Amino acid sequence: MTLAATPAREDADVESSSELYARRFAGPVGQWFLELQTRLTLGCLSGLPPAAMVLDVGGGHAQLAPPLVDAGYQVTVVGSDFSCGRRLAPLTSAGRCRFDVADLLALPYLDRSFDAVVCYRLLAHSIDWRRLVGELCRVARHRVVVDYPARRSMNVASEVLFRI
Repeated sequence: MTLAATPAREDADVESSSELYARRFAGPVGQWFLELQTRLTLGCLSGLPPAAMVLDVGGGHAQLAPPLVDAGYQVTVVGSDFSCGRRLAPLTSAGRCRFDVADLLALPYLDRSFDAVVCYRLLAHSIDWRRLVGELCRVARHRVVVDYPARRSMNVASEVLFRI
């Protein structure tokens, strides 16, 4: 008898949702980066209706949820594990943001459920980026905003530099 292999589950967001990962952005350069990321993201979402619904896929890093909530968006963050919601606790416990646990490659939302979907710190580490992008597009009504490392950038040396 042969046992069928269990499909791999997308869980790259577990690491990016950790306190250790957050320390990468603690200094002045990290703060500058997060401020720039916020400004650019809000620019990408401009023109959406007031109180638009935004889904942050893999956003347990809590880099985007606070500024999105402050900008008036209704934010849901979805992570692959309950641990991914820890950094969001100040928002979720105050009822300002929702956190769901789900299979990120099979999101439990209806088609076009959200006005916009954002996904940072996940695409480059995804086990199946095509399927992930398909899910982001499926649940978005108007916009999908992602980040990714360009091969021409310093990210080409990221594996070596990350260890240092």
